[in-house]
Amino acid sequence: MRTLKTIVLAVTAMLSASAHSMPPVSSPRYTLSLDGPRWHMMRDTAASWEHDRLYLPEEITSIEYLPVNAPTEWWEMLTPENAVSVSVPGTVEEYLTTSKRPSPDDFKGVSWWFTTVSVPGNLKGRRAMLHFESVRMRAEVYLDGRLVGYDIIGESPFDVDITDALVPGKTHTLAVRVTNPGGNFHWQDFTQMRWGDYKIPPGRGFGGLIGRVRLDVVDAVYIEDIYMQNQPVPTRVKAIVNVRNTSSKAAVRTVGYAVTPKNVSDKVVARGSRKLCLEPGDNSVELEIDVPDARLWDIDSPELYQCDVTLSDGTTLLLLKSPESWMQFLNSAAGIGYESNFTVGTDWVGGVHLVNDHPVLSGLPVNTAMNWPYQELVKDGNSRLGFKIADERFIAGAYRSWPFHLGTAMGEAPCGKGQVLYTTLRLCEPLLSPEPAAEPARKLFGNIIRWAASPQ
Repeated sequence: MRTLKTIVLAVTAMLSASAHSMPPVSSPRYTLSLDGPRWHMMRDTAASWEHDRLYLPEEITSIEYLPVNAPTEWWEMLTPENAVSVSVPGTVEEYLTTSKRPSPDDFKGVSWWFTTVSVPGNLKGRRAMLHFESVRMRAEVYLDGRLVGYDIIGESPFDVDITDALVPGKTHTLAVRVTNPGGNFHWQDFTQMRWGDYKIPPGRGFGGLIGRVRLDVVDAVYIEDIYMQNQPVPTRVKAIVNVRNTSSKAAVRTVGYAVTPKNVSDKVVARGSRKLCLEPGDNSVELEIDVPDARLWDIDSPELYQCDVTLSDGTTLLLLKSPESWMQFLNSAAGIGYESNFTVGTDWVGGVHLVNDHPVLSGLPVNTAMNWPYQELVKDGNSRLGFKIADERFIAGAYRSWPFHLGTAMGEAPCGKGQVLYTTLRLCEPLLSPEPAAEPARKLFGNIIRWAASPQ
């Protein structure tokens, strides 16, 4: 699981999910497309299927109660040597038909579609979801021989949760047992079909993975789907976002959006957000979006816009009125033992308080007293504070000689799913100035941004 970090009064690491692109591994949403020529397919003509019991979605209380239908010659038969190379989406008929007068009954029965899949090892702790756009007709999904999913509806999307079966960093065999009960090659859809004792709707006589397939690795609370709905006013749209909370408790998240012209991602024409309490299960969130200056699409000027939706854990920025108030916030949110703060004057000390070569001090002196360049960051020390705190990671310290007080000038503490870094050093004011403090301030600020954005 990615560790989230935020910096009081400065920088944030956002949880984001785009509706159109595949983020890098460090993103909270990792998407692996399983489309294309990475698959193999073989028929299992000896497999029985005609008298199987069929299970509707509401009848499946646990996948463990369903029968496991292995290949008739066991799992070892699923090798490229025993199969044909295929591309997904695809059908058995398009790869195996040789007759000039094909029949819908030519390839009735069971076929196996299989490939290998792996995700990076640093995705441990997240949920893994397989998404099938369309399979005809029955789909039994196996990961390394373990039944993980089942669908009998056919030709409609369904998801398979493989969190318990997928091991990040390991290469798995993904196999889909597809059963085609037959069908027709015409458009006369008025004759019911039979599958053993069951009556099923008529359909085309094709079998296979006839839609796209992808693997999503996500956090416990994630954006499951986005639907853009047109409105009567042509410059307004509604984004209907389904946010899925797979945890057992309600979660507070901020859902935000940004609209940009297609292929011009740096020009934001509309932006907004809403903070919500998301109950366990699916939560439908409606975002009213108005782009009054939007250029409407027409044949001569086919203007298109893109909407990116983000999901934040709510710790994006803390702008509280006083150090006292935000330290009290950290006291309750991070569990640190905050006692009080004091004005340090002009005397600062580092010594052993600059510990462990913290990433935010990269390129600056460590394990030393706070002499130059740090002194420049505590200019006007009479307005600087030291915090009397317990249980945090002590990075830099401050003291007042009379009466003696020793406190925190920079520290780190666990907060939520990650850490929070807090400091009373003078970082923002010198950034754009020519004064000596600019150099250490810029180094520290850059280090802090890299620290906040890192996946560790």
